[in-house]
Amino acid sequence: MAAYQETLREQLEEGLRSIQHEANSLMHEIASEVWRAAGGDKGELRSRIVESLSRDQALRALISHADERFQAIAVRTSRLEDSLNMLATSVRSAKQQIEESVERLESLDSHPAIDAAQLRAQLSEVTRQIAVAFDTLAERDRAIVESVKTKVREHGELISQEATRIAKAMESYVQQGVEAMGRLAGTTQAKIDTLHGRLDVEVSPRLEEAIQAQTERLEARLGELAGYVEHLQERIGVEVRDLERDLGSMRERTTSMLIEGIGSLDERLGDLDRRSGAVGEQVGAVGEQVGAVGEQVGAVDRRVAGLEGSAAAAAERIGAMRDELGAVGDRIAGLDRRIHGIVREQAMSLAQVVRSDSEALRRELVRTAAERDEATARILDERLARVSEALSGATQGMVDEITRRTTEAAREQLEHIGRQVAEQSAQALEVAVARGVVVEARMQTAVESLERTTLEMAKIQETAERAVTNAMDARLASLAKLIRADNETLAQQIVADQEASKQTLRSMKELQASLPAEVVDIVERRFASLAESIERSNEMLAQRLDRVADKIGRRYDNDIQIVIDRMGDAMHALASLGRAGQGGAGAARIEID
Repeated sequence: MAAYQETLREQLEEGLRSIQHEANSLMHEIASEVWRAAGGDKGELRSRIVESLSRDQALRALISHADERFQAIAVRTSRLEDSLNMLATSVRSAKQQIEESVERLESLDSHPAIDAAQLRAQLSEVTRQIAVAFDTLAERDRAIVESVKTKVREHGELISQEATRIAKAMESYVQQGVEAMGRLAGTTQAKIDTLHGRLDVEVSPRLEEAIQAQTERLEARLGELAGYVEHLQERIGVEVRDLERDLGSMRERTTSMLIEGIGSLDERLGDLDRRSGAVGEQVGAVGEQVGAVGEQVGAVDRRVAGLEGSAAAAAERIGAMRDELGAVGDRIAGLDRRIHGIVREQAMSLAQVVRSDSEALRRELVRTAAERDEATARILDERLARVSEALSGATQGMVDEITRRTTEAAREQLEHIGRQVAEQSAQALEVAVARGVVVEARMQTAVESLERTTLEMAKIQETAERAVTNAMDARLASLAKLIRADNETLAQQIVADQEASKQTLRSMKELQASLPAEVVDIVERRFASLAESIERSNEMLAQRLDRVADKIGRRYDNDIQIVIDRMGDAMHALASLGRAGQGGAGAARIEID
């Protein structure tokens, strides 16, 4: 666009210089003769030159003001770079905090004496700290994205305002030049009225031919410029389509990366769920084994209860036998008192034997039950110890594995987020710097072109002044000689024939009064039509450039806004997934404990 503007400006300046050169060459010849004949001075020309120089100084002041505004834009860009550096520093500090948390977890893993409640409290505290860190990062990311959006929007508005103001200033400068040309043409046409009819007749065809030639050349160049503008529009359309295609491919790659990341996170969560299920199955198997041992203990208890019931039944039978023996003793007491002592001794001995047998049986039952209880208790203690050791080992290994996997996943996720933030920040900074360099190059090109134009105008004015002075001297000398010869001839003709001289003088005055007015009208119409055509072409060109710049600016702003929004959504989604993964891991650990 800058090269196109430079080419267009050079072509317009070349056409205006050629027209101005031709018009000045003819007008200076006429003005030199008129001023020499009328005794005019150079004060008016000097005032116009001073006015042009003051206009150039005002334009230089405008350019310096625009340079100061763009320096302010550069300062704002540096502030944006500082804010991005602060973001990178905060991300590094968060990463260091997470690494310290991981080291603390590893140090906690090296102390097996810590109980489950303390370990659960520490894990919940680490989970809370990680969630707080993710929330802080998300808030900082949102604040930075909003500030970047605001800065980009402000810079775009400021650049558009400055470009519009510079375009208006250039348009006003061109308009002032056209008005100055019109005023110069008006003053020149006013002085042409005093020229001699013969000089007007000689100058008018040459002026018409020159104006016609310059008009044809200008129309041809305007046609070339129109073709070049159409070619540039086609190229801009192709570049815009390429940019849209690149943005679409970038969008697809970003979406695929997010989908792959989410899929990997889902797979990891599924793996953790499967491992938690396996641990639950192991715990269930241990519970089943404990239930089987409990059933065996119940069977032993039932057997002991059966033995106690059989002992009680034997005691009851012994009591019944004792009652029967007492009844027999009572019945035989009356029959034979002599055998009473024998029976009593027999009964006492039998009772002692039965009692000793029952006591021995009870002791044997108690000893057997005690031995079986001790064996069962030892078996239960051994099995429970093995089960407890296996369960504690599996739990500790599961906790270590979950901690390690969670730490690795959190570290990888944070590193990935940090890399993405750094890359996106670097890309945004590079785009902003590239835009600033392009704008600065355009402004430098515009300033250089304006300086070249100013130097060329000064050179043209100096050359025109020297040419006007030389031509005025030469033409005034020739005009003085011609006037002197004409006066001598007229005096001789007046002396020869006064009436004929009066008629000739009257006809010359009529011709002198009529021809300059016609020539002035023709030249004025030509210059008016030429100025209108130039003004229309400048307005059309400025409108096209404004439309193209506005369209490109809107598309660029919309694309930047869409990319920034999607970056923010992706970062928030990753942060929320990270928090969900951390919360799920903490819950699984609590259930295992």
